[in-house]
Amino acid sequence: MTLLKWFAPRRALKKRRAASAAPFAARAAAILAFSLTPPALADSASRRAPAPAAPAAESRYNEEAVKTFLKEIGDQASKKGVSRDLVNRVFKDFRPDPKVIAADERQAEFVLPLGRYIATRVSERQIARGREEMTRHARLLQETERRYGVDRHILLAIWGMETNFGTHQGDYDVAHALGTLAMGERRRAFAYEQLLALLAILQENPSLIPLRGSWAGAIGHVQFIPTSYARYAIDADGDGKRDLAHSLADAFGSAANYLASFGWRADRSWGFEAKLPKDFSYALAEERLYRPLSEWGALGVRDMKGEPLQGETPASLILPAGHLGPAFLTTKNFEALLRYNRAYAYALSVGHLADRLRGGKPFAASWEKADKELLPPEKLRLLQTYLSEQGFDTGGADGMAGRKTRAAIRAYQKKRDLPQDGYPSLSLLRAIRAEKRDKP
Repeated sequence: MTLLKWFAPRRALKKRRAASAAPFAARAAAILAFSLTPPALADSASRRAPAPAAPAAESRYNEEAVKTFLKEIGDQASKKGVSRDLVNRVFKDFRPDPKVIAADERQAEFVLPLGRYIATRVSERQIARGREEMTRHARLLQETERRYGVDRHILLAIWGMETNFGTHQGDYDVAHALGTLAMGERRRAFAYEQLLALLAILQENPSLIPLRGSWAGAIGHVQFIPTSYARYAIDADGDGKRDLAHSLADAFGSAANYLASFGWRADRSWGFEAKLPKDFSYALAEERLYRPLSEWGALGVRDMKGEPLQGETPASLILPAGHLGPAFLTTKNFEALLRYNRAYAYALSVGHLADRLRGGKPFAASWEKADKELLPPEKLRLLQTYLSEQGFDTGGADGMAGRKTRAAIRAYQKKRDLPQDGYPSLSLLRAIRAEKRDKP
């Protein structure tokens, strides 16, 4: 079967999926999803290299399109000092990979409620494996922690979350995977930027060819995308190469360097689970709204032992699953974890796995009620539409519960005297629907 014939029957299927695929993908990337976003995606968004206009869908993957793409990427790479010979070597026998296209389309199917997500990624089996690896690599982890001030348990947790302690780094030729995405439409600009960064890395170290990684272009033990690799990867073992795929020293050092670059401090944790008083104003729970721990204590917030909070460490209260789920006080170290991956689910899982590796207990509060309230993306879009119709600015019905949507929900909740947690719940959607039906 030729490549063009393989893609042709998928066009009708893609059209049928189009209406629902985008909100699912957005949900996966921005809310409580099983986020497949590579590290530091956010830091590259504002610096994407311009990509040529995408060809029409019916000709996007044919032989002529491949030739055009290879010429374009060769021209752009040469402007950045990458030799034509290296580009030719990297893309020898290149053809768009149907598996990459399929993986990109189906990532929306991995949306999970936050409690279930954390339970599957911070399992007893994963904790036991992490402790084994901590013993095995104790000296390297201690040295990395000493050098960069990043907790060894956090580095282990990132390693476990990203590649299951190095066992699942991905088996795609990263250049070919990014080339496939660059020939598409949805990730075109991102893939072009990452591909140019990757070619520069391979120009620096041709021995890495072919570099293996994920279908989305993430590389090595700690899954850096190429732009993050270029900016933050280090040669920690001193062999003259920045090799995140084969050197654990380079991988740990690079992850630590990345977090330290975004403000990680050794004198504070990522945060902790907290108890809220019954009359608490949920409007105070907002990412990046920082107060000293002592001020949160004065508002009645306690740790899970019921002890008053003390000290001047700035902390932000978050309710990732609304007021029905657990509450957390997070420090600015949590922001550094969010720079690694923007999903709350990911950052909380890393922090919690790190705590369990050092002997901490499971989260105390239940996720069950909150998980049942989670809106699927198509219903989130409906909620956003209803809110917009009533004059609450959600920033558009895109299926993403971003800052504008949360602010719109809070404004609606305040007007209706509801708990102002900003959470897009099933109960909230039902209330708005009932209100809409009752209007004359």
